[in-house]
Amino acid sequence: MTNAYSVAVLPGDAIGPEIMAQAVRVFDLLQKKRDVSFELITAPFGAHAYFDEGRAFPDATKAICDQADAILKGPVGLSHEESQKIPVEEQPERGAILPLRARYNTFANFRPITLSREMAHFSPLKPEIIRDGIDILLIRELVGGLYFGRKERGVNEDGQRYVHETLEYTEEQVRQVLVVAFEQARKRDKRLQNTPIIACSGAQVYCTKTRSDIYDTRLPRSFVEQLYEICNQHRCIASATVDAHTWLKIDQEPTAEHLSEELRWVIKLPEQESLPRIATVQGTSTIALVRELQQRDYADRVNIFDSIGPSGRTVITITARDADKGVALQKACEHLQINHNCVLAFGDADNDIAMFRMAGQSVAMGQASDDVKRAATHVTSDHGEDGVAEFIEQNLLRTL
Repeated sequence: MTNAYSVAVLPGDAIGPEIMAQAVRVFDLLQKKRDVSFELITAPFGAHAYFDEGRAFPDATKAICDQADAILKGPVGLSHEESQKIPVEEQPERGAILPLRARYNTFANFRPITLSREMAHFSPLKPEIIRDGIDILLIRELVGGLYFGRKERGVNEDGQRYVHETLEYTEEQVRQVLVVAFEQARKRDKRLQNTPIIACSGAQVYCTKTRSDIYDTRLPRSFVEQLYEICNQHRCIASATVDAHTWLKIDQEPTAEHLSEELRWVIKLPEQESLPRIATVQGTSTIALVRELQQRDYADRVNIFDSIGPSGRTVITITARDADKGVALQKACEHLQINHNCVLAFGDADNDIAMFRMAGQSVAMGQASDDVKRAATHVTSDHGEDGVAEFIEQNLLRTL
């Protein structure tokens, strides 16, 4: 047998042993079906462990857990009356569960919520809310916060009893649970459940549930061919989003703001079967030529919007005439059956103004033009100063 593992089994209290008796049957089935074996070592843990051995998490149990490849724990705790017979520091939650978490740094608690389409009619939620069921995974941090913070009890100068508890998280505790949560999110079909995504500067609203477009516009082929001819002949940075990929052409020294692992190098993008929904160009002389082309031949079919990139240089965003962030937001709201006045929108470019007019509240970034700022209901710092995070913290989180 090549795959052998030891498992510390902690049945716990009350219904714990009954639940555990059924849970370990899974190991029996796995041993019959797979090339694996398990050594199950049962150990006392919880209230009964205190009554039998004087400790809710006995040293012998710690030794078994230390040597095990995995720990299977049942629920702990007894009735209020029985719990009162146990000193506070040895009651199961404080004397067993928290030391177990701390000893093995079990910082991430997975709490899945699932309901299949076939079982959806048992839910009290309306069918239009559940749709095809529920699939939610909550990740809860377990080794920081109030549970492990400093605690103080006493009587103050006024003779009033008080309790003081410290809510404390270290940077590492926050980071490690976020990493786990993001890793799990990546594995979930790389999509948000039941949620449409607005992409490509209002040129597309994509439903991740049905994997189909709710709204989609493309640049004219003749314009795209001339655009790339201009870009290939001049020194510039240009990109275009074609379906799920971005193709990039750079004639300047590339920096982190230009490149990512997902970007591909190409020479002539018109050879692709699908036309791009959006293109961006950076470079003074190239921008001038593209503007001239648009104003001369495509004023009624192509839009150009100015914005300021992270480097402080002007970047033009090019979309089809009917690509509109306001329309895209309206389509998404209709699909989700939510009121557009409940939407908070952030933006920094001229093509965000239509979205601001549709959203109930809007926030212009600090680097935005005066026209964009006038169209918004709020203004925050620029992206270099984490303006989005600043606004959310000051105006949303502090009101919770």
